[in-house]
Amino acid sequence: PPLPPSAQRAAVWVRLADTQLWAGSPSACLIHRAEQVNDPGALSQVGQVSVSFNPRCQRLLLHRLQVLRGEEVLDHTATLEPRLLQREAGLEQGVVSGLVSAVLVVPDLRVGDTLELLCTIEGENPIFEGRYAGWAGWDQHQGVQRRHVCLVAPEGRRPIHWQWVGELPGERPEPVEQREDGLRRLTFAADDLPPVPFEPYLPRDAQPLRWLQFTEFERWSEVAEWALRLFPLDAPVPQALDALVQRLRALPTPEAQVSQALQWVQSEIRYHSLALGEGSHRPRLPDEVVQRRYGDCKDKSLLLSVVLRALGLDARPALVSAQTRAAPLALRPSPEAFDHVIVRVRLHGEDHFVDPTRHGQSGPLDWMGQGLEDAAALVVAPGSDALVTVRSRHRAQLFGNELHERYAVERLDGEAHLLSEQHWHGLGAESLRAMLVRMDEAQLGRWALGRYERRHPGLSLDGVPEVAHDSALNRLSVRARYRIPRATTQGEHGHALRWTAANLLGAFVLPESLTRRLPLAVPAFPGRLRYRIEVHWPEGVSLAEPPAQERL
Repeated sequence: PPLPPSAQRAAVWVRLADTQLWAGSPSACLIHRAEQVNDPGALSQVGQVSVSFNPRCQRLLLHRLQVLRGEEVLDHTATLEPRLLQREAGLEQGVVSGLVSAVLVVPDLRVGDTLELLCTIEGENPIFEGRYAGWAGWDQHQGVQRRHVCLVAPEGRRPIHWQWVGELPGERPEPVEQREDGLRRLTFAADDLPPVPFEPYLPRDAQPLRWLQFTEFERWSEVAEWALRLFPLDAPVPQALDALVQRLRALPTPEAQVSQALQWVQSEIRYHSLALGEGSHRPRLPDEVVQRRYGDCKDKSLLLSVVLRALGLDARPALVSAQTRAAPLALRPSPEAFDHVIVRVRLHGEDHFVDPTRHGQSGPLDWMGQGLEDAAALVVAPGSDALVTVRSRHRAQLFGNELHERYAVERLDGEAHLLSEQHWHGLGAESLRAMLVRMDEAQLGRWALGRYERRHPGLSLDGVPEVAHDSALNRLSVRARYRIPRATTQGEHGHALRWTAANLLGAFVLPESLTRRLPLAVPAFPGRLRYRIEVHWPEGVSLAEPPAQERL
């Protein structure tokens, strides 16, 4: 589409945001964007252009980069040399994606100028076997004068399905469809899109901004069949694991076999992801993973599945989205709905979902913490035609935390004692257990003091905190005693004891603005949190006010 007339409205105003998707072979994405900068503070933001692509299977073509200043055109297409930067955002977490950013710094950009970029990212990951799956964003944090998205596909291809995704209210234009010269063209267009303000505390599965999804996959069974070709579940168990398999066979129950096999893969195969080219979705064979002693979620899930299947158990990889959990339920079938792989084990007709990339899990299978509760999963199995929800059998007990504080005030103006007892379950117990195991007695004491020093300055520990583990219920308990020089403060109406339901803090967050267009997250969900305070006063002390109950 042509560039609309200049309009000075905000610090940065997008005059044109045009995305054209080519669903041929190879696929391509053309980006045509024109931004007008109206504020000196935005010159640095607009003047540095960055486009990311994967050089293993894509190439970047720069068609036009120019500055429009009134009637003058300053063309930098042939004069600017892009700097290719490989910035691995997940490197510290052991994730290497291979993405490269082409960065161009535009000279002599001034207030009132419009920077126009026209480029194409061409190529596709061969792992998708020529099946098309793409997307295009719609809403943006800057105002957009003209938004345009066009999908072009050869008539001979499978039908490409599309849908709007996103919870932000607003118009969702119907496409204009054209068929000519053997091509099918879908065009979505709108003018004067307002800027979208940021709203904090969004649920993990929220899709705040509107965007368009395109996919050639019609049913989830097609995605499962595609994944089946990637995961060779008939691969042999590595010979180096023969002793492990024999030891697992000797265990009394299938639940114990799964638990022990999971712990071995979690602890003996370290996490490292080389998501380069087809390695973004194709796992390495178990022999290679065991030899290297590292692997990513795909590698570890295939290895665990192969070991469990050698024991005669029904174990299969399952595709999930670690970032958005339940969001795939709102999408059309596509491999790109997922970013993580776990393992589904079926025992006695019930599904158990385990994650071999976690650490520190032990005990009965039913009571292990579930980091992907409520996630939508696609089991990699023949005939798998629907997403299933990851749900813990002991959901009410596993997502819980209880804190009981017992104060004994000897004198209103003197010393008091505090007994604190807290229980963590599931993920909370596993995370805290991994932290406490690295602490000596002195470090444990400092950790226990740090939980109460702000509330009661000058308090001290009365003995060493007691840590108890209940492996059968995956529960960890910490019991600590404190001496408080003076627990109460005297005011106009008598003495007061200050207390805080510490384990409830952050369970529910109210944003500064209560007027919202998007959902609000409840950080503690799913979870059952309980706090109890018990105060023993000296003889003759009575409450100045009767107990009250407050409901939020």
